[in-house]
Amino acid sequence: MHPSRLRGAQPKGWRWVALAVVAVLALPWSASATDASWYDGRWPHERGGDMPPHPDALFGRLDNGLRYVILPHGKPAGRVHLSLDVQAGSLMETDEQAGLAHYLEHMAFNGTRNFPPGALIPFLQRHGMGFGGDVNAHTAHTETVFTLDLASADQGELATGLKILRDVADGILLQEPEVEKERGVILAEKSARDSEKARLGRQLREALFGGTRFVNEPIGREEVLRAADGAALRRFYEAWYRPERMIVVVVGQVEREAVRPLVEQAFADLSGRGPAPAVVAWGDVGHKGVRAFFFKGSDAGLSVAVTALHGRRHDADSVQVQRGQLLDLLATDMLNGRLVARISQGGAPFLGARFSVAPRFNEFPSASLSASCVGERWQACVGVLEQELRGALQFGFTAQEFDEARRSARQRFETLAKQSGNRDSKDIAAEIVSTINADRVYQSEQQTRDLYVGLLDTVTRGEVEDAFRRAWDSGNRLITASGNHDLGKDAADKLEAAWAEAGAVAVLPRAESAEVATFPYLPEPQRGGAVVADGRRAVPASELELREVRLANGVVLKLLPTPFEKGRLSLSFLFGRGLDSLSDQDQAVARATARTLQEGGVGSLTRDAERRLLGWRSLKVDEGYGNDSFVIAGAGRREDQDLLLTALWTQYSDPTVREDGRQRMLEGVRKGAVERRSSVDGMTPLENERFLLGGARPGDDLDETVAAGIGLDAMRDFLARSRRSGPLVLVAVGDFDADALVACSSLLLGSIPVAAEGAQLARSPAFPGGQSRTVAVADKVQKAALTLAWRSDLADETEQKTLAVRRLLAAAINDRLREQVREELGAAYSPSARYRHDVTLGGFGMFQMSVKTENALLDAVRAAARRVAADLARDGVAPGTAERLRAPMVAEWTKARALNRYWQRQVELESLRRLPYLAWAAEQADNLRRVSDEDLSREARAVFAQPLAEIAVVAEAAGTVAQ
Repeated sequence: MHPSRLRGAQPKGWRWVALAVVAVLALPWSASATDASWYDGRWPHERGGDMPPHPDALFGRLDNGLRYVILPHGKPAGRVHLSLDVQAGSLMETDEQAGLAHYLEHMAFNGTRNFPPGALIPFLQRHGMGFGGDVNAHTAHTETVFTLDLASADQGELATGLKILRDVADGILLQEPEVEKERGVILAEKSARDSEKARLGRQLREALFGGTRFVNEPIGREEVLRAADGAALRRFYEAWYRPERMIVVVVGQVEREAVRPLVEQAFADLSGRGPAPAVVAWGDVGHKGVRAFFFKGSDAGLSVAVTALHGRRHDADSVQVQRGQLLDLLATDMLNGRLVARISQGGAPFLGARFSVAPRFNEFPSASLSASCVGERWQACVGVLEQELRGALQFGFTAQEFDEARRSARQRFETLAKQSGNRDSKDIAAEIVSTINADRVYQSEQQTRDLYVGLLDTVTRGEVEDAFRRAWDSGNRLITASGNHDLGKDAADKLEAAWAEAGAVAVLPRAESAEVATFPYLPEPQRGGAVVADGRRAVPASELELREVRLANGVVLKLLPTPFEKGRLSLSFLFGRGLDSLSDQDQAVARATARTLQEGGVGSLTRDAERRLLGWRSLKVDEGYGNDSFVIAGAGRREDQDLLLTALWTQYSDPTVREDGRQRMLEGVRKGAVERRSSVDGMTPLENERFLLGGARPGDDLDETVAAGIGLDAMRDFLARSRRSGPLVLVAVGDFDADALVACSSLLLGSIPVAAEGAQLARSPAFPGGQSRTVAVADKVQKAALTLAWRSDLADETEQKTLAVRRLLAAAINDRLREQVREELGAAYSPSARYRHDVTLGGFGMFQMSVKTENALLDAVRAAARRVAADLARDGVAPGTAERLRAPMVAEWTKARALNRYWQRQVELESLRRLPYLAWAAEQADNLRRVSDEDLSREARAVFAQPLAEIAVVAEAAGTVAQ
């Protein structure tokens, strides 16, 4: 079973710094095994355990030792996902090879036995696969995985996909010119990943795992990457890319016995080259007592964590190990519930806090408590963590907490089994790979449900408490903190002292929680609204039917039952005309209100009450504000559809903001502002919008001073006004009882007073054509973000053929950037291009090129990007471009039409803008097929004849702005 199935949903509004969370594997623990000894060519279920594997999956092995998994799965229909899992990553490298595993991953796309350099990506595009989305790879500590998301389940396509993976297995050419060309791309990727948070993460890993190989990042060391050549890469390739270390995973609309011979034909003659190498010793940790580490950063305030880190170990999978994971899950749910309750009581010294026992390096068992402190209250924050931990260790958990945690877990696994068919083949394949590489038995969702529901019937509260204590019985407490609050040179001593001071305060047993109010808490309306119209219309180019119902008060129901996600539905209640209907001042109030609402629960419920009443059902509701509408949205199970609608109606009828939530909103705004101002990545979206839209929208950045001046009265006034503005539309998509939903809507939504039709303010962007701007940010990492834009309006959105031409041209520009900026220049890892237009801004549109690079390479990137534009304007696109690039777009469109969220958005757009989006959605593929190379070339000439607007956000020593 995959550990991810045990991870709970994160409660609404929690925030913390991810690097502070360090947690690994299940309990109980035993001595460590030999490094990587479980990568011995056996399946995890072959180790004599008591857990059978997935009954529908074919687990096979060729004579050469290569293994394969074939699992039939029908979503997306007609597609297949392939993976080649090589059980070798950065932990198999010597110090002199640090980064070669990842380098080799890149070289798989730069020339193989059957695909010369430059041939693979165009070939894949012609077969409906986009580079990065459908074709990808990653390198981690113990794995390198290559993936292909085939657009067809045809036997010929399958054979071709397997041929590509076979080329990866032993046919990578590693030609020196290609090695040299890819070096820049890898260094650019290393630079793109670099950030202050990444550097703090490295310091944290060094503090926790110093002396082991786990401090080494898969991206590698720069000196190794700069010196790497074809010979060094080939030595690593031939040593580790061996059939007994490889697993082929096939998931999709296939028949197992039809795929088996294709796998055998592709890989049967694969062989290892020379003896298998030994694994370099990985090392272990031996922390003792209380140790503290402080890392200075730009983040506002401090993020703190306390970790209990055990020595390395490895266990084969078994029911007993899974029982240990379940005990961890229950303890995690209960302690996290206490942290949420702390926030709900008001005055908590942290914005968010979390306890976790979760997989990380598959080696170091650990438990961790982490929190993002409010303001300068880091000592109080440390105190709360110490006392909550000590209280749970000393007195355990209450019977009420235990019962609620078991109820939540039971519901989670029941839902998992019922909705197993909703998952994407790509996600299932990734789960198979990660499960097997973690030496865990891959089981079906039904097996997981049966195992865990059975265990839930037998586990006791005492067992959970014992497991929780063992998790923390490591002989150490590692306190880590990072942020911009200066603790001085003796920061570590101060952290240890704060921990000791908290430990001197007596803790008391936890009392049983007071009963929370039931839900629903609002009285049911005495009378609702009559149905005055009820019609149906077929959705073009589909088997779907949209039901449209109008209630007497003007509320419109748009109901679209779909077969795509069994047992799940999504609701969105649209009201008003959104942010574009507000003045700049009111927009600020709206943003502050939305963030304050997030600090509470549904309606007047606290966050803790929402967790206890609704969270265990996996039912979630949020209120948010878009440019063209206000929306309250939620998702849940079919059997909870009335409860979900009630939650939406409650949020609409009784939106509640509290002063404690407002204070937490202000702290979050301050923290976010400090972090953005010190980051090129954080400032780029804001500066781009301000510049390219010419002030037409104030942007998503809520000013700290402005936010501080917005009180609860202003928020309540805004909420009241927002509820008086129409149109009022409920959109329902998914698996639901339409008649029951109409009846419930008539009662609840039909009781809403009639709302006046809202109006949007006329906003017209002043595009800065012919202008350039440079914004300097005080980022310690010397990187830059360049954006080039050309205006290209689409005032009449009925011109869908024109929109298709522009989308396809954006793909062509993106392809040129990949070739010239990424591959030839080696100055950026993922340059991109897109066409964006906005009907709410009068059809304003523009083409954008976006490139993140190093400061030192900015001029070269600028010249290359401008050269792409000039070449397209002069020469147009190459013959065959339209045909090659539209294939992945059509394949992606086909896949999207099997997703509820796609249809949810189309129905919402049609409701808001009163334009035929459902009909247009049906025509997208045909419109793309009608686009010719001549269309693209003509559009390119027109676009790039427009004045260029250019903005660069760069890292400098001080945050000044130059025009």
